Amino acid sequence: MTESISDAVSHLETLLQDLDHYSQDASLNAVTSIVSRIMADIKFIRDEYDMRIIAEHVLDFPAFQDLSECLGCISRHPESENRDLLYIQLSILFHFGLSTPNVFRRLVRDDWIPVLKDILLLPDLDVKVSHVTVLLFDHLCQVHEMSLHELDIIDTQLLNYLCELVESSRNDNESFNYAVIRLLITLNGQLMKMRGSVATHDRFLRVLEQRLNHSKTLTENLIFVFNRADTPELQLSITILLIGIFQYTPTRNLFYTNDLTVILDVGIREIQRVHDQNEELLHALVKLLPLVVVSGASSTSHKQVVNVLNKLNESAFTKLPTKRLIQRVVAELSLYDGHDP
Repeated sequence: MTESISDAVSHLETLLQDLDHYSQDASLNAVTSIVSRIMADIKFIRDEYDMRIIAEHVLDFPAFQDLSECLGCISRHPESENRDLLYIQLSILFHFGLSTPNVFRRLVRDDWIPVLKDILLLPDLDVKVSHVTVLLFDHLCQVHEMSLHELDIIDTQLLNYLCELVESSRNDNESFNYAVIRLLITLNGQLMKMRGSVATHDRFLRVLEQRLNHSKTLTENLIFVFNRADTPELQLSITILLIGIFQYTPTRNLFYTNDLTVILDVGIREIQRVHDQNEELLHALVKLLPLVVVSGASSTSHKQVVNVLNKLNESAFTKLPTKRLIQRVVAELSLYDGHDP
């Protein structure tokens, strides 16, 4: 095993040295040559971390500085029959976008969101290709608010497929599993922005309704993401999803009782941490806690939530709109007698 790792590292170093031959070439031919050289060593590229090293290495080259010309060369409609080439194309585009955010916006304008959906649904797609496709898909959806017409892309077939990916990748690739979950959270956020269309707004929730007995990994890892969300945007998106799950009667019991306790603990912690720093997130958390209580948490949790909200309401730093929301939520909780609604 040690020898094989050493060989892989050696091949990677050799590849990077060979790619340096194009470090002064600003022509588009250099981009094509770089992709071809990576293709030649594709069997030695072990995972997404190797590909990240390679992509970040070449993206500093002059050939990648002309955004428009370079994207025109790399992002032609991908060749789905050649999965290795597809993997390289998508990986370079993804890391290009991380270093130059305009890349993601350009890909949105070039209608890459439906292209990525089609790639994801290809039969017998390797995990490595699925993984980078999911990552790119997620980032494009984060920089673009879809129109009602565009939301047709996020159909039941795609959502079911992604949910099934979560369950099937449970023991295979943790980072891929969480990437799929984050994409589902992002797609749900897009759907829930269309409040005027119930069919669109509840689309993911209706998929979950059909998968109540087939979402063990999804529910476990949703809680994990809620607990470990690394950006305010992700934290808000998953909180909004949880609110939707608990408000939608068919999915209200998606989580086990022990899960509800964890969600409450995390929500209470985050309310105390966020306080007045992010009012939108704070309001979402305030709305979430009573929904969890009503969905089956213990009576002690009911008292705990009321105490936390009352303390927040009494704080001199709490803004008036937040105080009004808290007072309404506490009043509604006072009507709850501990029985299922």
